Amino acid sequence: MLVLKGIAASPGVAIGPAVLLPGDNFAVSRQYIEPAEVKAELQKMHHAMQKTLDELDACEKKVLSTLGAEYANLMSTHKLILQDPALKDSVAKKIRTEHLSAQAALFLTLQELASAFDKIEDPFFKERRNDIFDVGKRLVNNLEGGKREFLASINKPSLLVAHNLYPSDTINLQENQVIGFCTDVGGKTSHTALLAQSLNLPAVVGLSTASKDVKSGDTLIIDGENGLLVINPDRYTLANYRKIQREIKKTDALLKTINHLPVITQDGRGVKLYVNYDPRTDNKDNKRLITDGLGLLRTEFLYMDTPTPPTEDDQYRMYLAVLKRFDMRPTAIRLADLGADKMPDFPLDEFDKDANPFMGCRGIRLFLKNPDLL
Repeated sequence: MLVLKGIAASPGVAIGPAVLLPGDNFAVSRQYIEPAEVKAELQKMHHAMQKTLDELDACEKKVLSTLGAEYANLMSTHKLILQDPALKDSVAKKIRTEHLSAQAALFLTLQELASAFDKIEDPFFKERRNDIFDVGKRLVNNLEGGKREFLASINKPSLLVAHNLYPSDTINLQENQVIGFCTDVGGKTSHTALLAQSLNLPAVVGLSTASKDVKSGDTLIIDGENGLLVINPDRYTLANYRKIQREIKKTDALLKTINHLPVITQDGRGVKLYVNYDPRTDNKDNKRLITDGLGLLRTEFLYMDTPTPPTEDDQYRMYLAVLKRFDMRPTAIRLADLGADKMPDFPLDEFDKDANPFMGCRGIRLFLKNPDLL
């Protein structure tokens, strides 16, 4: 038995056989073309971009109908990357002036864009390089006229192990018999992690060596609550996690049978039921389980995983999206409870001076001193 510790990306426990996602051999050799072939190569790139755009349009519609507008926006972001002049012009220039093949020109351009993100220390922006390569993978695939069929070949409930998993892969996991996944890289703020939460797929990321330590067919336990991957567990560990699984399923089944019922005490008094809600851990069951509204909408996440404070428009869009998500039911918004274990990623003098962040300038005190944060 081997236990790896990573980052808890999506809660839940999944047990099953391992399936390894083949490594993305994304390196493209520096292939050259003849000057007479430039026009045809530019046309080839144009067709690949159009086909990729059509795929993203279809994917956006699918995600909108299944996961909602928040995640459909991810596909909109990918479309913006695809249509960015910095990408298109750089590829075209390399084809025209360096006589590179479309694949080689695209690969070099993606490397240049990704290296710019690698220089940024903030983990939120480092994760965005994955979006660039996700779009790039689609483009290379269409340039080569291929189609990624691996996920469709999985014929039984399995746990996917990969070095990296892009959002476009994650969106299609459930319909391809994947019941959980783990990756060597990635963080809690990645689009892949957020999609896993919305799809209710247990997931652990940032395991470093999982794709090397796991063999196809190994029995795995993915503990998405504690960020653990257990490889070939012993009988005691397997029995313990199966018990946890049964308890989770029992609780979920009970909630499904009672969530539509009115909340009434034994002496006949009606009670309003509100949910404690954090948009980062949203999933498709939240709306179905709520009855009367949001008793506590957490907002500190707006100030975390970002190098700058949110603007008024950023906050408005988030509040409006949540209200629409829950049919404009009554909502109590908690001003960001920053401080202590929830520190913003941008500098604030109050935190630097705070000897005891649990008792010092936090919450309402912080906002009274920094009204521009609101």
